[in-house]
Amino acid sequence: MIKSQDFKFFQDNLLNFISVLTLLIPISLISGPFIPDLFLSISSIIFLIFCIKNNCLDFFKLKFFYLSVIFYLLILISAITSENIYISIKSVGFYFRFIIFSISLYFIFSQNLKLLNTFFKIILFSSLIIIFDSFVQFIFGYNLFGFQLLIQNSDIRVTSFFGDDLKLGSYLARFLPFFIYSLLILNLKKFNILKIIFITLYTIVIFLTGERTAILFALLSLLFLTIFLKDKEFKKYLFLAISILSLSIITILNTNHNLKKRVVTQTLNQVLNKDRPENLKLESDKSRKIMAFSYIHDQHYQTGIKIFKDNILLGSGPKTFRFLCKNKEYKVGPDSCSTHPHNTYIQLLSETGLFSFVFIISIFFYFLYLVIKELFFKKKSFVNNLQVCMVCCILINLWPFSPSGNFFNNWLNIIYFLPVGFYILSQSKKKII
Repeated sequence: MIKSQDFKFFQDNLLNFISVLTLLIPISLISGPFIPDLFLSISSIIFLIFCIKNNCLDFFKLKFFYLSVIFYLLILISAITSENIYISIKSVGFYFRFIIFSISLYFIFSQNLKLLNTFFKIILFSSLIIIFDSFVQFIFGYNLFGFQLLIQNSDIRVTSFFGDDLKLGSYLARFLPFFIYSLLILNLKKFNILKIIFITLYTIVIFLTGERTAILFALLSLLFLTIFLKDKEFKKYLFLAISILSLSIITILNTNHNLKKRVVTQTLNQVLNKDRPENLKLESDKSRKIMAFSYIHDQHYQTGIKIFKDNILLGSGPKTFRFLCKNKEYKVGPDSCSTHPHNTYIQLLSETGLFSFVFIISIFFYFLYLVIKELFFKKKSFVNNLQVCMVCCILINLWPFSPSGNFFNNWLNIIYFLPVGFYILSQSKKKII
């Protein structure tokens, strides 16, 4: 027989173990998808067992859980009905771990708000190390670990600890609201100028990566947070940081021709259909003035829509775009094929069908409604700064008007579900800034 005191000790250590794994996830994302997914999976399994053993099932009565289960069933049915059933089931069979992860986040931090401060301190200090390392790489050509600046298609890219993986910009942009919140709760008092410096340097690094979607997300986040944060004093710091940032970016673009070429010239040429010689264009595209982000992206999207038209309700199955895009009936040009269509909503339409598409875009519009309500109605949507920052994260993660990564990618899904747990926490009656 296990004594009650021993059992309580065991429970406490179990929760401490889950907490440690959770605290390590933001840093472990730098290593790639395997380690953070391993931490997430272990913590989710332990949390689920803990809840069943201790009858803590109230946490699974949240609206988020019910809605997530519906979405999980939709993509699971899509996978089961797929012609590439093994690939599809493999990609979404254990998707529910992300759902449990969000609930476990809510549980852990609601039990111990001091742990919340620890989490955001880790975000802050790890981000500052990445910023420093990125500038070292940009200035000297090597980062602290010896990784060189990445040269891709004559573009020189800052990647820091991510090495050959072009994810630094995406990582920083998606964690920008987390970083802002960590500065907001940090009591610097006489050193508030550091907040302005940190925000400016953080965003400059995103520009130095040359990742254009990440740059867009960073600008949208700064604009959103400047408007909606509850702390008026901090909003002044944010506004000053944006002012300094604007001057810094203009200076960098005028002195760094490689970055200007990628961020400005190449973007305009791609959108205005000027990035390819006329003899290499499809006849149907020669007269077009505007492309969907680029000539290549446009072909991915056209192919995705064709696949959707043949699989309207449930799609062709998760992660099947890479196979079907090779078929003659779907191929629209030499650049039709890729591992995924590079847009969340085109991918949902083609791979999981109309039901999943409507579900996810409805979530996006729900949070957009909260933003409109906050702007124009007396009854406000946001009760604290944490909620504002997490809504910002969710909106940029589900942003429809930009290229995106694979919706079913493990690394991205960890980042998608991370703010959800904190958003649920921000709605609780806990004393949160």
